[in-house]
Amino acid sequence: MPRSPAGSYAVHPMEPAARILIVEPDVRIREALAECVRSMGLLVVTARDGIEAVAQLREGKPPAAVLLDMQLPMLNGNGVLHVMRGDPRMAAVPVIALTQAGESPLLPVSDQLRKPFDLDEIAKRLARLQRAAAA
Repeated sequence: MPRSPAGSYAVHPMEPAARILIVEPDVRIREALAECVRSMGLLVVTARDGIEAVAQLREGKPPAAVLLDMQLPMLNGNGVLHVMRGDPRMAAVPVIALTQAGESPLLPVSDQLRKPFDLDEIAKRLARLQRAAAA
């Protein structure tokens, strides 16, 4: 389970109504991540496997960022990255890969965090991505 010693995730808010896709098979982790992201004033869309993630990505405007677990059922994180990087609409969407020890994404990602991670760290990294996008 993600840890947060402070219990507060408000860092520098991203643009209002920015949509973040959280792709995580564990419901407890997915809900904790969603709460963290919502506390930053962001919209949350979730998927529990790679197939749902691809469907969410293809629906409407691409998200501002993706939190992507690499060990997913149906289609793993590398498969989702392959779809994203091969689609011009999604190729530049920032991805924070959530990995296990010894695991690495096969395609480029914006950032990577090993599990277990701290929710405050997720908030900081999302805020860093937004500042980079605004620059």
